[in-house]
Amino acid sequence: MAYFLTDIVNEILIEIGEAQSNKFARFYQFGVACLREQNMDLSGVPIVAELTISSTDTVDLPVDYLNYTRIALCGRDGQLHSLGRNNNLCLGKTYTDCGDLTLPDADTSEFIEGGLAGDNIRNGEVMGRFFGIGGGNNANGSYRFDLLNGRIVLGNMAAGFDSVVLEYLSDIELAGNDFVVHPFLIETVKDWIYWKSIARDRNRNDNEKQRAMIDFQKSERLARIRFNSRTGEEWLAAFRHGNQAAVKW
Repeated sequence: MAYFLTDIVNEILIEIGEAQSNKFARFYQFGVACLREQNMDLSGVPIVAELTISSTDTVDLPVDYLNYTRIALCGRDGQLHSLGRNNNLCLGKTYTDCGDLTLPDADTSEFIEGGLAGDNIRNGEVMGRFFGIGGGNNANGSYRFDLLNGRIVLGNMAAGFDSVVLEYLSDIELAGNDFVVHPFLIETVKDWIYWKSIARDRNRNDNEKQRAMIDFQKSERLARIRFNSRTGEEWLAAFRHGNQAAVKW
């Protein structure tokens, strides 16, 4: 059974004994704000998108992108292999009117041999001596967000891949003409609506506002516990995964 925000708002109006229908729009807006917050922190389900890599080693972010949970390559083994974040990738790039990256006119090989990597490459051959670059470099490739241009810049990508997998969080969406409320969030949404409806009311005392906020925090905490619940088999598998029979030193 699907629960919609309209039904939840009507329920809270009845529970507080409010019969004025003109308050519905105000309470509904409070409910939308609550769903938006819970979507980002608790109830949001990541969307999986396969993004094609352009000739300039970039991918375009989806229009509904909010935040990412993972960027990876889908290997031949059917598993995801994560890329590493590298904030040293250059973002100082220009784009054409069609949105394509403008490549430099200079010979790249001349720049490498005479520039920053001149001590490491000779005649197109890697000589080594990459000292002081630090560890933690990902063999699958690296990425950096170019949010100003709505792109992800890629670097040192593994050969043979023409796309990356992006798992990301999007904003809440309408289901028809209404928003769907997860059953775990029903009481949380009600307590948020009541709390916000009196939070800026000068005729309500601070104790009442404080109690309303605490009620919301309690219901949100309960919803978090329900969302994060796991089965006994999953807990046992997690314990076994971290348990090793090797000798401890």
